[in-house]
Amino acid sequence: MLREGNEVALRAVIAPPDAADDESTSIGMRFPIERAILWDEIKAGRAVIIDDVRGDSRYARAYRGAVGARIDTTFQAVRSWLGVPMSHGDDVIGMLLLSRATPNFYSERHAQLVTAIASQAAIAVENARLFEQAEDRTRELSALLRVSQSIASTIALNPLLAVLVEQLRTVVDCYGVTV
Repeated sequence: MLREGNEVALRAVIAPPDAADDESTSIGMRFPIERAILWDEIKAGRAVIIDDVRGDSRYARAYRGAVGARIDTTFQAVRSWLGVPMSHGDDVIGMLLLSRATPNFYSERHAQLVTAIASQAAIAVENARLFEQAEDRTRELSALLRVSQSIASTIALNPLLAVLVEQLRTVVDCYGVTV
């Protein structure tokens, strides 16, 4: 799950073959993080282990509150749950979640192993985001160069304005352009 504003979104899922919903229906699910007990722990850099999501512990109740009615559909097979922060510097950018149909499955050792993986995953996610930003900026600069070249090569006013409007629409996503 990756943090996107005031929510976390499921971005990649591997579900068991007998899951109630297939993986594609889970991708994109969003969960609010404001006033969320589980997120508060993750944001503080702590792993969260829930021995039984159907139990009466504070975290189990928080889990059921977060998933809502999906506890009986999408997440019906989940009994044990482990959440680990994905941190980049001081910023928690998301979390890795593991679940198991067996109660009391996850231990502190599991949390330590997943935490080590989460650290590497956070670096990879940040690198991918930076790469996407660089690609976007490169596309914008290339479009601006094309606009400059087109404008510089056109002398007559009407063709110049037509080129300007067309090139502007390629640089900026807009409904219309008026000169």
